[in-house]
Amino acid sequence: MLLADMARPAGRRTPDRPTGALAKRSIHVSDVRRARELIAGVDHESVADFFAALADPNRLRIVHVLLQQEMCTSDLAVTLSIGEPLVSQHLRVLRDLELVESRRAGRVVYYSAPNREVGRVLAMGLKLQGNEADSRLGRPLTAGRAEATA
Repeated sequence: MLLADMARPAGRRTPDRPTGALAKRSIHVSDVRRARELIAGVDHESVADFFAALADPNRLRIVHVLLQQEMCTSDLAVTLSIGEPLVSQHLRVLRDLELVESRRAGRVVYYSAPNREVGRVLAMGLKLQGNEADSRLGRPLTAGRAEATA
């Protein structure tokens, strides 16, 4: 019989006495319970999807540009020096997560990133990594479209 077992009356549990798998590994049961309560009911999967979408450098660049101005797929492709099919794939991921919106003007589809909170997250990430964050990232779009060139 262990010394710890002798100090406690037989068959009696203390409120913090762990049971099951928790009993084998946890030292601070009340901390574990508090931590479990903290994360309960939070949709961590959708938050992870959000950060995963921004984890791709091209998607991050697309969001960065679209926070400042709306652009069509062709212009984004030229801006980023990547193919239009790749831009379209990135835009689909961003649309699915509602990070970008689109509007049709005739045969051309223009994209924008209207969520200013995303801009604040991007600005914070840039700042944390020692980059100069554009102070406009968290502000609403105000500039109009320039005319297309032939």
